[in-house]
Amino acid sequence: DAEAQDGNGDTPLHFAAASGRRGLFELFLEKSPDINITNFSGETPLHKAVQRGRRKMVEYMLHNGADVSMRDDYQRTPLHKAVGSENNVMRLLVNRGADVHARDMFGQT
Repeated sequence: DAEAQDGNGDTPLHFAAASGRRGLFELFLEKSPDINITNFSGETPLHKAVQRGRRKMVEYMLHNGADVSMRDDYQRTPLHKAVGSENNVMRLLVNRGADVHARDMFGQT
């Protein structure tokens, strides 16, 4: 079921994005076309892919409409989640318009 959620609200799109499995992500995206779907913490699949440093997945998601400005429940954007991952992932987000001055609920950029 492409719209099933686990106890955290993660969907198959969240899991496929986090694991970097593009073919699986594409399959689930066909069945549940909201690329910006959120889990119970407000995280999108892009948040998950970025956090894991899945550069190729992030490229694919950005090309297919993933929103770089979506915020989770802590007001963190995907760029916040990219800290500590590959610099290439951070560059991808910034090149797509991610706000480098966005602050989370703790005032961190």
